[in-house]
Amino acid sequence: MKTTTRKSARVTGALLAIIAMFVFASGATSQQASRRVGGRHAFVNGLNMYYLVQGTGGIPLILLHGAFSNIQTDFGKMLPTLSRNRQVIAIEQQGHGHTPDIDRPLTYEQMADDVAELLRQLRITKADFFGYSMGGAIGTYLAVRHPELVRKLVFAGGASYNVAGFYPELMEGEKKMKPEDFAGTPWLRPTCELLHIPATGQSLSPRSRTST
Repeated sequence: MKTTTRKSARVTGALLAIIAMFVFASGATSQQASRRVGGRHAFVNGLNMYYLVQGTGGIPLILLHGAFSNIQTDFGKMLPTLSRNRQVIAIEQQGHGHTPDIDRPLTYEQMADDVAELLRQLRITKADFFGYSMGGAIGTYLAVRHPELVRKLVFAGGASYNVAGFYPELMEGEKKMKPEDFAGTPWLRPTCELLHIPATGQSLSPRSRTST
């Protein structure tokens, strides 16, 4: 009787292990990075990073959006033209658009490393980059920290040695910014869709910003 019980326990344990393997494999597959056309998430350095693929062929063009922004607000109208003759991959950074925030500092260096890791998962060894505003700074750090990935970089603002070149009114306005200032704007809408909350900005907590 005891022998039968032990055998039954071993069989049950083996079956549970096999089921767990299938469940884990299924979950991992659904999050594997892919270069198929469309929008999806990939696990990148602990981040559930969203990216959008359009077009096929050629050297991939990587689009890096600006601060507080997302793919559609910065590149939505450009995507059809840019992806006409090549593959375009637009990425949403930590705490932006459809990419949730996580508990870690928000820095240009980290965002550059996140982009590099996503490209590694996509098996992209060389690409062209277009960085707008904050995206320009991320592109610059990519060129410094991961030069093997960068064939060309279009720098459309973002990085500065210090804030002396900015209009003082711009910096004063940034200091006074609050989450509710984004209520009803295109910049806030994707994040609210992700969190299943109204696009009012009231439910969002302020975060430390990247340095300029």
